[in-house]
Amino acid sequence: MRPSAALLFFPPLVLCLLAACSEAPPPAPPYPAISAGCAQWQDSASLAVADSIHLNVAAPRTLEDGGIELVLAYFLPANSRADLERTGFELTVPHGAAIASGRIGQVERLIPPVGKDGPIVLPGLPPRLLGEAYGADVIYRFPLRFAGPLPERFDLTPPAMTVGGVRYPMRTLTLRRFAQRGAFGLCS
Repeated sequence: MRPSAALLFFPPLVLCLLAACSEAPPPAPPYPAISAGCAQWQDSASLAVADSIHLNVAAPRTLEDGGIELVLAYFLPANSRADLERTGFELTVPHGAAIASGRIGQVERLIPPVGKDGPIVLPGLPPRLLGEAYGADVIYRFPLRFAGPLPERFDLTPPAMTVGGVRYPMRTLTLRRFAQRGAFGLCS
């Protein structure tokens, strides 16, 4: 093969190698409750969206009325924007109908490190989340309460988000009562 002919094949080869090296990992399953009976306790869950945007969900606190309270935190990198499809949250039976609507508590907007001014309290969860800080993540944190009594097992699918004109559905979280702990928990 002549050297000029080898150069014709070299750029496509480099592009193929670069594409293989930069492949994104496979996405998390949309419904991760895969163990028998969703038996494994999770202390928290992190749901990746896009462009380093993610949602953290802490293990629920079981309420006296048989309901739960979850603390949710959306993390957005500097100079980013994400639109929520809706600002409401519902619990559903596994793969099924809604059983309870959530009540959002005090929404706090934090820019780490939190200085002497502390978090900014918002009147509610805004439909557009903005990462307006320079060089730091912006965090929208709030408690989400569902009144009880609740069934032994149920799901929570956070609202889909639109980032850069692309819609990203969120993964479903499964929760169940763990008899040995006497409490509800996230499970997988």
